[in-house]
Amino acid sequence: MVYKLERGLMCPGGSWNTVDGADPYEDSVMRNTAIRTLKTIFGIDLSMCTQWYKFIEVWYHRPSKTKERVVIFIPDCWNHSDLEFDVSYQADGAKIEGDEDAAGTTEAKEDTK
Repeated sequence: MVYKLERGLMCPGGSWNTVDGADPYEDSVMRNTAIRTLKTIFGIDLSMCTQWYKFIEVWYHRPSKTKERVVIFIPDCWNHSDLEFDVSYQADGAKIEGDEDAAGTTEAKEDTK
């Protein structure tokens, strides 16, 4: 998932909170942060996803001597039939509709309406 902003794309997320777990340096706690913030932002409950792939981890060393850890996870939400959300939107918010061809495969096309 990404947001489209005027200056580009941005991954949604948020800051760690103690409700997510005690240690923000544990990946399981960061996954809880991702689940909580995505539910708040998009209304999507990804708590059923048991497999999360760590895509990237970045450490920012600020001039104030503080360190900030940013982790981007990719949840395996395609193998959970209980998840009910529509992933057929492009970054610009345009709906993508599927056209079935004779072979029964679906090809995505941009909605020009």
